[in-house]
Amino acid sequence: GTQVANAGANVLDDYEEGEWSWAATGGTSGSWAQRTGYTKGAYTKVGRVVHIQGRFETVASGSDGSGALRISLPFTAANLTDVAGASAIHVLFWAHGSTIVNSVTGYIADGLAYMEMYFPDDSGSLTTMTDSNVDTTFECLINGSYCV
Repeated sequence: GTQVANAGANVLDDYEEGEWSWAATGGTSGSWAQRTGYTKGAYTKVGRVVHIQGRFETVASGSDGSGALRISLPFTAANLTDVAGASAIHVLFWAHGSTIVNSVTGYIADGLAYMEMYFPDDSGSLTTMTDSNVDTTFECLINGSYCV
């Protein structure tokens, strides 16, 4: 098609694709060391929507994170009214040394530059995935979108 230059409010003028270096940190302290060759995620930003994907792996480092498991994002999430900017990211999590059998989901809260991992427990409540749920190593695939 033909593109016509226009400065109107509804014109798409923001497109970017690239990679970001992710970090896995503990909500209380510390971080997990990245495995060589699995240190980047890919993103595509179209307007206010960012799509992210990637495979992340860690290696034993002796100084792993503690507290809630957080994965950094390429952009800070939007901070909208009534938590309208919150997003859930699909996560396939394995090789974590725990007995978690339910699906893990990445939760992005308004105004944050990371997602925290959650899983439903047997009573149906959401549980924050913490360092007690993972070994010194873990592997995961992520895929999803959020607003900035």
